[in-house]
Amino acid sequence: MSDNTAPETPAPADAAAEPPPQAPESTAAESHTAAGDASSQSSPGEGAPDGGQRRQGGRGRRERGGRSERGRENHNGGARGRDEVRRDHRGRALDLSPPRFNVDELAAVAGMPLWQSVHDAAIVEVTPAAVVVEVKPLGHDAVKALVRPEELADLAIGTALKVRLLDPPKDGEGLPLASAKQARDLARFDEMQGSLDLEAVPGAVVREVKGGYSVALFTTEMFGVGDGAIRAFLPASQATLSRFGPQRGDRIVGGVGDFKVGEVDLERGNIVVSRKAVLFAERDRETKERLSSLKEGDVVTGVVRSIMPYGAFLDVDGLDGLLHRDDISWDHRGRIDQHLRVGQKLEVKVLAVKERKLKLGLRQLRTDPWGEVRAAFAHGSVVKGVVTGLADFGVFVKLPLPENPSESIEGLIHVSEISYAKVRHPSARFQIGEEIDVKVIGLDADNRRMSLSTRALERNPFEAIAEKFPAGTVVKAKVKTLADFGAFIALSESVDGMVHIGEISWTEHPQHPSELLTIGQEVEAVVMSVDTAKQRVSCSIKRTQENPFDVWEKKYRPGTRHKMKVVRADDKGATLEVEAGLSCYCSWRDLLDKDGNAVERATDAVKQGMNIEVEVRTFDRRFKKVSVSMRAVVEGETKKAYDEYKKKEHTTGGLNSLADKLKGVKV
Repeated sequence: MSDNTAPETPAPADAAAEPPPQAPESTAAESHTAAGDASSQSSPGEGAPDGGQRRQGGRGRRERGGRSERGRENHNGGARGRDEVRRDHRGRALDLSPPRFNVDELAAVAGMPLWQSVHDAAIVEVTPAAVVVEVKPLGHDAVKALVRPEELADLAIGTALKVRLLDPPKDGEGLPLASAKQARDLARFDEMQGSLDLEAVPGAVVREVKGGYSVALFTTEMFGVGDGAIRAFLPASQATLSRFGPQRGDRIVGGVGDFKVGEVDLERGNIVVSRKAVLFAERDRETKERLSSLKEGDVVTGVVRSIMPYGAFLDVDGLDGLLHRDDISWDHRGRIDQHLRVGQKLEVKVLAVKERKLKLGLRQLRTDPWGEVRAAFAHGSVVKGVVTGLADFGVFVKLPLPENPSESIEGLIHVSEISYAKVRHPSARFQIGEEIDVKVIGLDADNRRMSLSTRALERNPFEAIAEKFPAGTVVKAKVKTLADFGAFIALSESVDGMVHIGEISWTEHPQHPSELLTIGQEVEAVVMSVDTAKQRVSCSIKRTQENPFDVWEKKYRPGTRHKMKVVRADDKGATLEVEAGLSCYCSWRDLLDKDGNAVERATDAVKQGMNIEVEVRTFDRRFKKVSVSMRAVVEGETKKAYDEYKKKEHTTGGLNSLADKLKGVKV
C-alpha cells in the first residue's frame, strides 16, 4: 500500500476557508491562519476535505470549550458576564465562531477520493482469472487493480476505460478490486435522476428476488444485462395492477415493457421502479378514450363480472359499469342472482357516464308494465297470481299482465287482508309458488303499489253475527283475551266481541280487566251493537243486571231517614254500613251526644257497632257516596213539633201543649 498511495497535496489556505462577511481584519486573519494550520497538518493517505472537516470539528470543540471555560469563570464572579460580546480595541464585535469551509471548492482543489470513486484506467495485463488495469486517479499515485473479464467487452492491452476502485485491500491481500460495470452504472445514474420526471423507462424483468423482481433498464434482453443496462428493483406490489401483487398464473419474469422510476439512491446504487404506475397510466388513457366515445342513452354489450348485494358489475369493452339492483327489472322483488349470473352477456343502456365508471340499466330497455296496469287490473277485479314472498306484514303476489304474460307486476296482501280469522303469520296460510285468487282493492300506478286481498273473497262473518245476535241479545261466551282497555269474548271462530273495561261491572272500577276476569272464564254478556263496516261488536257484562244505582238513588234520596250501624269512628266523623259498592259518612258536626248536645269529636257521640238514626242529606251517584246527618233528625222533630203547636195555637191558644210536645221529643 505504501508504494501505491501518495501523500495528498495540502490545500492552500485561501481556497480552504471562506471568511465571513463584514468580519474584522484580525478575525479574517485568524480564520485564514487556522485554515492554513489545519491544511499543513494533513496526514498522508487522507484527502484534504476529510482532514479539513476533522480539523474543523476539533477547532470548533476547542473554541466551544474555551467559551465554556470563560462562561464558568464569569459565572464564578469573573469580570465579564456569560452573554457579553467580546470586542476589539475599536469596539467592534469579534467573530469567535469556528472557521467555515466551502466544501465544494475544497473538494475541487483536493481532487476525487481514491476509494469508492471512478477513475481513468488502462489494461496492462490479461489473465484467465482477471484483468489487471492501471488506475490513474487524479491527485493520487497510479494504482493497479483487478477487474473481472466478463465486465469488459475489449480485452486488448492498452485499452482505456473507466473503473471504480472498491475497498482497499487488507493486510496480506494482493491487488485491490475494481469494477468497470459499476463505473458504467454510476455514469448512468445522473441520467436516471432526470428519468424521475419521465413517464417511462424501457426495461426487462430478469429474475425473481426476495420481495420482488430484478429489472434491467435500458435493455430488452431477458437474460444478461448488456452494456449500458442498469439493474433496478421492482417490488412485487408494483408489478401488476392488482393491489395484492402478482396472482397465480401471472407471468412476470421475462416481461418487457416500460417502468416508472420511483427512487434513485446514488450512494448505494439502488433504483426502485414501478410497473403498476405505467399500467395505471395506460389504463386511464384508454379509459378516457373509451368514455369519450360513449354518451347517455347508448346501448352497449357487457359481461357480468361480479354480483354484489346492491347490484352487478359489468365489463363493457374494458370499462367498469355498475348495474344497480333497482335498474335490473321493473319487479324489484327477489335476489339479483335470480335475474343475472356471472359471465352472462347482456345488452344494457348507458344511464350516466362518470369519470371512470358507467351507470347502466337493463329494465330501461323493456316496457314499463305499470303503464298497462290501470287497463289490465280494474278496482274490485278478481285475478290469479303466484305467491313470491312472505313477510311478517303480508304476502307478495306476482300478477302477469293479460296482454303480455312475460311481464308481470307485484302486489301486496296485507296481513289484515288475508282472512277475517286471526292469522299469526302469512306462512300459516300460504306457500311460495302457490297460485291463489286475489281481489284488487287498491291501485297506485304513480307510486307503483297495488293492494290485494283474499279476505274480500270471503263472506263477512260480521254480517252473520248481526243476523244471529241483534242488539240486546244476551249470549254466553268465554273470555278469549285481555287488554288494558277491556276484554274480548269469542262469539264465533272468527269474530270476537269487545267488552270495554267500563262495561264489566256497575260498582267495581278495576285498573285492569284481570282484576275481575280470567281467560277462559264463561260470562254472560249482552250485544250492544254490531258494526259490519268497521267489523266491530260491542258487548257489555254489567248490563245483564239491573243498575243498582237506580235503586239506591230512590232508596237514599235526600230527606229519607234510616237506621244504620257505625262501622268505624274517629275524631272527624263516622262511617256507616250500607250496601256493597256504596259508602256512607256522617261528619262530627252532624253528630249529637245522648243528651242532644253538639260534640267536638265524633267519638264523643258514637262508638263502633252503635245503631243510630240518620237523615240523608245528599246522594252522589258519581262518587257512590251517601252523606247523612244525626242533627237533621232532631232538627226535623223539633220543627215538626213546632209546626203542630202553631197549628193548635190557632185553635186553643195555649202554651202548655207546646211544652208537653217538647217534653215528648226523644233524642
